[in-house]
Amino acid sequence: MHQWVTFAVNHPIQLAFSKILPISADYSREFCAEMEKRRDYLLARASEWGFDPIKPEGSYFFMATFDRLSKKSDMDFMEELIKKKQVALIPASPFYLSAIDEGHKLLRFNFVKSMAALEQADKNMRSL
Repeated sequence: MHQWVTFAVNHPIQLAFSKILPISADYSREFCAEMEKRRDYLLARASEWGFDPIKPEGSYFFMATFDRLSKKSDMDFMEELIKKKQVALIPASPFYLSAIDEGHKLLRFNFVKSMAALEQADKNMRSL
């Protein structure tokens, strides 16, 4: 449920936020720089862990293939990572309605987490 609440904001809040954006340029720049830092950190770690990440250009997620790490489906590999590494990634196959097989070797990473959480994920994944 939380995942949907985060980006499914009601219209009045969107309008209010659009009024604040022009007067919050410094915050916006700082926020973007921080998100890029976290994105780049997690992209680098994912590569080190053996994933093949795809760098996004405007999202708080990125996708990565895991062919070199496992022959399992995205759902099975995701469950294994939760159980063995305490790291939760998002399986991509539910996003592929017409070509569901295409998503079976992709996992989705969310980098809008605290740096402490990202660093903990790195520690957990190092033994992959």
